[in-house]
Amino acid sequence: FRSNIEYTFVTNILNNIDKQKKEIVSIVSNILEKQVSIKLILNSSKTEKSRIKLVTIPKFETKNSVVQYSKSENTVSGDSYLIEELSDLKYLSVISDGEGNGKEAAKSSKTVINMLERLLDGGFNEDSAIEIINGVLKLKSTSNNFSTLDSMIVNLKTGNSEYIKLGAAPTYIVRDLKVITIKST
Repeated sequence: FRSNIEYTFVTNILNNIDKQKKEIVSIVSNILEKQVSIKLILNSSKTEKSRIKLVTIPKFETKNSVVQYSKSENTVSGDSYLIEELSDLKYLSVISDGEGNGKEAAKSSKTVINMLERLLDGGFNEDSAIEIINGVLKLKSTSNNFSTLDSMIVNLKTGNSEYIKLGAAPTYIVRDLKVITIKST
């Protein structure tokens, strides 16, 4: 019996969505003897059907927070970020730092983040998407417009994380009162 379940089904269109969501979650949780939540409800007026996606509540969760500062003489930060839910209960957090500061740095870092987002939305897995971006960054590295990429992928089923760094500053992880340093290579 699998520990994580994702199930999508189609039913008659939901009218009292909040009440019916609670009933569906309660019934399915009791049957599976696992807590589930509704991830998605799509109501289609064309078919008068609702598509409902249920997932088991993962063992782990992520909390992300973003704070951006710019240098005093500039009004724009050169950093851009992306936080996205991937398939199979994984979360991706990425920051890109554009070289320099201000609008040009922001433009450069946004280009990297937008490229990553388009590749992921286009069906590439996270490793392939970052490998493609790494190739593009290497080609652009002789120009005056270089950006870094610092990413973390967290598996909410296992709690394991993967870090991919492209030219970024070291990352420090504190765990069990020990500091682990991850450097870009």
